[in-house]
Amino acid sequence: MYLWLAIDVDRQLASARRAAEQLSPSIGDGHPALTLPLHVSVRMSFPIPKQDAPDLIRRIDAYFGTISPFRIAARKIEKCGDTVRIRMRGGRMLRKIHRDLLALTQREFGIPPHPLDGDFVFHTTLFVHSDARAVDRAYAALRQIPLPKYLTASRLLVGCSETGRADDYRVLRATELSTAVMRSDPFEQQ
Repeated sequence: MYLWLAIDVDRQLASARRAAEQLSPSIGDGHPALTLPLHVSVRMSFPIPKQDAPDLIRRIDAYFGTISPFRIAARKIEKCGDTVRIRMRGGRMLRKIHRDLLALTQREFGIPPHPLDGDFVFHTTLFVHSDARAVDRAYAALRQIPLPKYLTASRLLVGCSETGRADDYRVLRATELSTAVMRSDPFEQQ
């Protein structure tokens, strides 16, 4: 079994999602990015023995319960390999959540970081395709979509997959962040 952890930004990026969905008929299938809500992953997906998943999910839920809503700066739409994505600024809270989840999964469950966790790039995937020309066409169509300056992280997602394939993930649970949780720095914006 594989788990995936993310911030739900689907409603806030509804126009970007619609634009990406409209590409499929003209460019062709092959992009599983839209099988889930648009999101900002906070840790690379990882395998876990099925019997350990319920305990880890409970610990993740408890951790998510300590986080209050925060802002994420949307930087730009970019092409990266076989992907068109919205790059996010890795603010303090995003980096802290990423580090905390890496520590929790490694310390408590022996799950090592994914190689991409080392230089993690926070982003929202809009389009994925194995054909470089399709990616170029998608980027040309999507790069001028207006983006909000900031997104609000107010809902965290836990997803799972039996196979680890991108088109096999589903949302298992969603946790609304509590505005009652007080950060150590109440004036922190990022």
